[in-house]
Amino acid sequence: MSHSVIAKATPCPESNANAQACAADTCLLELCKLIKLRDALIVLKGPLANSPEVRSIMEQRLLNNDVYERVLGKLASDWPPPHSAIHQK
Repeated sequence: MSHSVIAKATPCPESNANAQACAADTCLLELCKLIKLRDALIVLKGPLANSPEVRSIMEQRLLNNDVYERVLGKLASDWPPPHSAIHQK
C-alpha cells in the first residue's frame, strides 16, 4: 500500500459542509475540529489499522506533541504518568 493514498485523501463533501456551517460560531468551529480529530483516531481501530504502514503514518500524524498542543493547548510531556499518583505514599 502506498503512503500517497493518505497524503492525497480529500475530505468528503459532507464534512466540508459541516465545517462551513460551524464557521459562524467559534465554539462550534473548535468542536468541529475535535470531531475531525476523533474521526481520524477512529480510523486506527478500523480495517486500515491492520496495515502496519498505514497505522504508523496515522500514529505519526495524530499522536505527537505538536498535534496535542494544537488541539488542547498543552504538551503531552507536561502531564505526569498516570501511575505516579498511585504509587506515592
